[in-house]
Amino acid sequence: MFRLKQWIPKKLKYRLFFAFLLLIVAPFTFLQIYNYNKMENTIINRLHKQNQTQVNLLKSNLEDIRFAMLQRYLELEKDEELTVLLTLADSNPERDEKIMGRIAASSSKLVPQNEFVSYTLQDMKGKSFKFPLSNLQQERDLDMPSVFANLEEKDMLSTWKINSIGFRGGALSLYAILQTRSGDPYARIRLTFDVETWLQRSTKNLLIQGEAFIMDSSGVVVVQTNQGMQLPPTINNNTIRSDSSVHTSKDMKIINSSPIPSLQWTMISMVSMESYIGDISAIKRSIFATFGLFVLLFIGMTFVISSAMTRPLQVLQMKMSEMVRKNFNTLLPEHKYVGESLELVKTFNNLVKDIRSLIQRLRVEERQKEAVRFQMLVSQMNPHFLLNTLNMIKFQAMDKDQKEISEVCVALGKLLEQSLCSEKELIFLKDELELLHAYIYIQSIRYEDMFAIQLEVETQLDYVLVPQLTLQPLVENAILHGMMYRSSGGLIQISIFCRENKLVVEVADNGMNPDSSLNRNDRKRKGIGLANLKERLELLFRQEGKLELVPLLPGMLVRIEFPLLISNPYRGEAL
Repeated sequence: MFRLKQWIPKKLKYRLFFAFLLLIVAPFTFLQIYNYNKMENTIINRLHKQNQTQVNLLKSNLEDIRFAMLQRYLELEKDEELTVLLTLADSNPERDEKIMGRIAASSSKLVPQNEFVSYTLQDMKGKSFKFPLSNLQQERDLDMPSVFANLEEKDMLSTWKINSIGFRGGALSLYAILQTRSGDPYARIRLTFDVETWLQRSTKNLLIQGEAFIMDSSGVVVVQTNQGMQLPPTINNNTIRSDSSVHTSKDMKIINSSPIPSLQWTMISMVSMESYIGDISAIKRSIFATFGLFVLLFIGMTFVISSAMTRPLQVLQMKMSEMVRKNFNTLLPEHKYVGESLELVKTFNNLVKDIRSLIQRLRVEERQKEAVRFQMLVSQMNPHFLLNTLNMIKFQAMDKDQKEISEVCVALGKLLEQSLCSEKELIFLKDELELLHAYIYIQSIRYEDMFAIQLEVETQLDYVLVPQLTLQPLVENAILHGMMYRSSGGLIQISIFCRENKLVVEVADNGMNPDSSLNRNDRKRKGIGLANLKERLELLFRQEGKLELVPLLPGMLVRIEFPLLISNPYRGEAL
């Protein structure tokens, strides 16, 4: 992640620019490449299917012709009239004409393939009959004696063999020996199928023009439509001898093949994709060149847009630096901007004006605080004088063995000394309780045990932080506004406990005299002490500090709540 963050641009302009590239340009580029590849694959698959259909059609047609040739051979062998004519001892024109007529009748049943098949019939005396006559000059019979001699030697009646026609290759011939019903040979026949001519004409009638090949079991091409065309050298012969569909990406050729098991041949068709959809490489270059220009244009526009979007921010950044240098005495000209930029400039100018106003107010408040601080320093002179005087009285009382007077002076000294430590906001509860005990001691002597104090503190709260001089104003309020209504029997109950992660302090009194006929429940307690305490709670704890008065019968309950803050004990001073 750290290395990745190093590649993230720091400026917003470049972040926006690269965000446009990653979120728009990059996905659109991948989508364009994906769509092109999908289109190319769809075209290739369709060409494969169409080409495979054409291969199967050529293969089926070849098998039909081969089967028809075999039928013609069997038909001629069963032709009794032809058998009689061929077994006649003497040859004459009438006999020869009848034999040619029988051959022509058999050839007519090969329609429409009869133009590619020629007949050569030879009686046992060596007299040959050839049909059609137009092929007499093209056909060579040099291999017939050797083939028939091989058939007779192996006691075979027929065989298929590739031979040649004239100076062209690619003729499939059926060599057979005709026998009578008794098994005596009476003639030899050869049916020759001009495969090359048939293949050339058949491929011209196909929907997708291409080149066709016929390969034998050894991988040698025996017939092809174009002698100057070859299969790509990257094509594996073992692959195309089975039903397969391959294409070459370099020369954009689609090759489909289908085996012919009866001949141990393989029919192959090769189609150029460029002949079907044009120069696909040129199309690809044109598409990607156009797309590249579009991407470059989009990148340029993106950079301009990102720069235009971030230019107001850059101006604001410079103006803010200038504003700090000039002590907030600079504003942006609003007439140069429109739209959102204008709203941003107006907001910036208003912000500068508000900052100026706040700075002015802070300066005034600072001067006021300095004046108050000076007055506080002056006012502390009298408390210090009183504290020194109180210590002198304490020492004189101790010299004269006035223990009660000296203890009152000690308690009062603690309260007076704590009031001088104004810099402390929070102190430990145990320290606050010590001040409370000092105050209660003084008041008990003053009012001669007119009331009693009950203090209940939940355990483990010694080091809870409380605002200093919190309990003393509450007890003072109970004494001044509650105990004054009683001549004796007064009770002030102080409870300190935790509730829902808050510290609760309750001070209750029975300030109404039971013997008095006056209704004292309506007494008001709006002293300065409670008001100051409430304000301090709001300043320290905001909405979480509360002070409430609950009327009792008799008396009044004062309850304060603020967050429970527990500190670890330490040897130093409180907060």
